Amino acid sequence: SKIGGVWSIEKDPVKIDIAPGTTIHDLDPVLGDIPNFDDDDIGKIVKTPRSNQYRFVESAGYAGLRTNVPEQLMCFSDEKDWGVDIKQRIDQHYVKVDAVRDYVERYFNRHPRDHIVFRTSLENVSKDYSKPDSKFVLTLRRETDEKDSDGNLIDEWFQEEFDALVIATGHYHVPVIPKVKGLELIHGKYPEKIVHSKYFKPNVDTYDDEVVIVVGGRISGMDIVTALSKTSKTVYHSKKTIPEVKQKNQGFENIIEKPIIKEIKLDDEGKILVYFGDGSIVENPDRFIYATGYHLSFPFMNNSYPNFTNGTILPDFFEHTIYSKDPLISIVGIPIQAITFRVFEFQAIWVARFLAGKIQLPSLEEQNRWILARYQTFKNTPAYHSFQEEKFEWPNYITRIAGGVEPLNGVGKKFPIYTQNDKDVHAEVIKKYAEEHHFFLDPTKQYF
Repeated sequence: SKIGGVWSIEKDPVKIDIAPGTTIHDLDPVLGDIPNFDDDDIGKIVKTPRSNQYRFVESAGYAGLRTNVPEQLMCFSDEKDWGVDIKQRIDQHYVKVDAVRDYVERYFNRHPRDHIVFRTSLENVSKDYSKPDSKFVLTLRRETDEKDSDGNLIDEWFQEEFDALVIATGHYHVPVIPKVKGLELIHGKYPEKIVHSKYFKPNVDTYDDEVVIVVGGRISGMDIVTALSKTSKTVYHSKKTIPEVKQKNQGFENIIEKPIIKEIKLDDEGKILVYFGDGSIVENPDRFIYATGYHLSFPFMNNSYPNFTNGTILPDFFEHTIYSKDPLISIVGIPIQAITFRVFEFQAIWVARFLAGKIQLPSLEEQNRWILARYQTFKNTPAYHSFQEEKFEWPNYITRIAGGVEPLNGVGKKFPIYTQNDKDVHAEVIKKYAEEHHFFLDPTKQYF
């Protein structure tokens, strides 16, 4: 209903129960009862009562959320300043969630908004590949405030045709709670004990005097551990350990690092026993918080493109962007551990140049060679779409295959250029973060 994506936070978000190991097909299936349309029904409107199926539309953002990428790197290249006053800043580099939302709003407002449609979701995509020059038929659902005679809210359904489809829906919507041996027993008996980080709100969920196990070693996990250390009795932080590096406890002795959980048991008396990879056991924790990321989920593609995603990776997208099976489908916003929003800008310029007919894509053979090599290296893991080692190399490659920095034929947007100062700022921030959050047992080694 508004601009801002994950940065437009909800005042009172819905919390739902996520069972361990649940797949996207169970959590976020195609919406049921999609009306049937005939070939000549483009523009026709069909009204139905609104479905009760949960859609994961709430933002994962929360009050107190802040950026963790320096301003000069995170902002779009043509507006490198958040444009906010000192009250919305954390320091010279970082700002609070509202500042980013306002920035996105201003960025959109530079252009007419008549192409932005609110309260409307894409529910199905189809294309008749047996016919040349066939268009994509999109089945859309628009929410209204109208009610039927029984008091049910009404949705309007309609179809539109398009030459190309760019998916930019993000991927912080459908939570992942992994399958861990025995965790389903805890969920079955004590579902309230298992929480995903999407539904954890700092300064609200304090878990006073509780024993909490936080699972996940990335930013969300570390933020939650730090927040809970001020109020909880003991916080066990379970994560994949980094050799010879120990996380600092932020001055709180109640944070205890643990490796991954191997198994969870319920004894005959109903006591919870958590077995970690180092052989240690924690008895009767009050809460498990899983900061374990999100599924990739695009239910509107399921009917026509059943192998579009398995929830962890997009297996047929060249350079995380171009659908090798139909290059008129592209996706922007999938890379993780990248420099957002800037990496999305590189993707968008590349896609725009291709759709405008200004460039050719690498051959299908080359695309498939990249896809196969990527899978052989990273398999079906989140690392497949990670830019941890490619933050600056990938943009240079995309700029090169998309015709260079400058607009082609003098029309369009130029690619951003990372300066040496940008790279120095990035290195400085990474080093500072590492030093603030970790003890280095061997200071002569480069851990980050």
